[in-house]
Amino acid sequence: MILTEGFWVTVAFLGLSFALYKTAKSFLRDTLDTRVQRIESELESAANLEQEAKDALEISKREYVQAIEDAKFIVQKAKEESETVIVEAKKRIMHILKHADDVINEHRIQQQCQALERFKGDVLASLLMKVEKELLENLSKDDQVKILSNNKKLFKKLLH
Repeated sequence: MILTEGFWVTVAFLGLSFALYKTAKSFLRDTLDTRVQRIESELESAANLEQEAKDALEISKREYVQAIEDAKFIVQKAKEESETVIVEAKKRIMHILKHADDVINEHRIQQQCQALERFKGDVLASLLMKVEKELLENLSKDDQVKILSNNKKLFKKLLH
């Protein structure tokens, strides 16, 4: 018979399934719609973050290139300035060396002049002594004494 226990179990099962389907359908649809919206929102957020990261990377690349160019410029300027400093230092060193040579030469000339003055004094003294000796040999004793005293005064003047 049609109205057997299996029939009623099947009808009950189908009825319960239909009721559950009607109830669960809206719940599942709401849950799935919420999940789809959340996933879409996360995808949109991820896309925004990806774009921000790309923008930040592009900015970083430009800043890196600019920093390299700035560093090259600074290095070039430093080279130019150091070359200028080196040239100026060489000029100053050459000036100092020339001045030192001039001072040394001047000192050498002064020493030579002093040596010549001493030599001149020695030569004059020697000549005076020879002249005195020859004159004294030919003069009288009174004249010799006068000449010797005058020569001593003259000799002292020459040495000073």
